Amino acid sequence: LGIISYLWVITPMLTTDSKQKLEVPDNIISPDAVEVNFEDMKASVTPDEIGGSAPILMYAVTLECDNLGTQTLINEKKNYFKAMIVKAHNNMTRAELEDLAVQISIRREMIQEANVLLRRLRPEGEHKVTEAMHIEWTVIEL
Repeated sequence: LGIISYLWVITPMLTTDSKQKLEVPDNIISPDAVEVNFEDMKASVTPDEIGGSAPILMYAVTLECDNLGTQTLINEKKNYFKAMIVKAHNNMTRAELEDLAVQISIRREMIQEANVLLRRLRPEGEHKVTEAMHIEWTVIEL
């Protein structure tokens, strides 16, 4: 009975733990990855209530690029990317901005739109934004 218990209960627990330790995450950061920072960004926040004060979102974004060539291209055309980032943060309510799912959605939108913009700027190039991160995220009441 002891051997059967060991085989059915203990062995699967031991093999599960060892498999978890050996798993490699899918989102490994490439050694070639570089970043472009967009600091001191602001967006008007739509009041939650009619006639309420309009807060301001102060934020900073970092785009992770797949290589130095992508970083150089983004820096050369930084205002295009800045406008795209501002657009992704416009017309949000305070309640939306406090929702983690909305923040994740904004980051996904920035990645997608940045890659569209890169293809428009250099259709023949191999450029890609791999991650968007909010480095700062503060809603200020006025």
